[in-house]
Amino acid sequence: MEKDTTYVALDDSKRKIVAGILRPEATEPELRELANDPQHIRRLFQRLTREGPVVACYEAGVSGYDLYRQIRALGVGCEVIAPALTPRRPGQRIKTDRRDAAKLVRLYRAGELTAIHVPDEAEEAGRDLVRCRDDIRRDVLRWRHRVLKLLARHGRGYLAGKNWSQAHWRWVRQQRFDLPPLQRAVEATLRTRAGPGAPG
Repeated sequence: MEKDTTYVALDDSKRKIVAGILRPEATEPELRELANDPQHIRRLFQRLTREGPVVACYEAGVSGYDLYRQIRALGVGCEVIAPALTPRRPGQRIKTDRRDAAKLVRLYRAGELTAIHVPDEAEEAGRDLVRCRDDIRRDVLRWRHRVLKLLARHGRGYLAGKNWSQAHWRWVRQQRFDLPPLQRAVEATLRTRAGPGAPG
């Protein structure tokens, strides 16, 4: 990097960002707190780029890659850092946004951080689709276990064939209990079903 470059490290959360800023020749970072929204982010980097070259980084996390794209759209170089590879002192567990931003910007200027590959939007959308499908599969499996365990606790077990076949679904929907609270529990559990293989 050029010697006149300003380094910025962002510690982001849902509502706010703490920016650690190391200007050329500075030994201690300046810390600024701003709202986590595009307008405030744009103002920060517009002010800094008027002073000279700027590069930025933040650890992968709550903002995903949207923050990266916001910063890059402003003409500022940006890297997303792998949190697991960020050097940390042994025993340092208490997290504070200001301390983290200050530490991150020092490490960034020292070249001690490891950047990760940032996917383009199409690649990220593909990843999200795969994650979504995996999440739905796990949700359906957990729901099916809940149904079977609820019925089994009350002596209802399906022995006529394979679970979750059409015949099994008919059997499940036909189950009735005399105690109203138990019947409501079964009905509420069945209403929460979602996903493939769940006939209406």
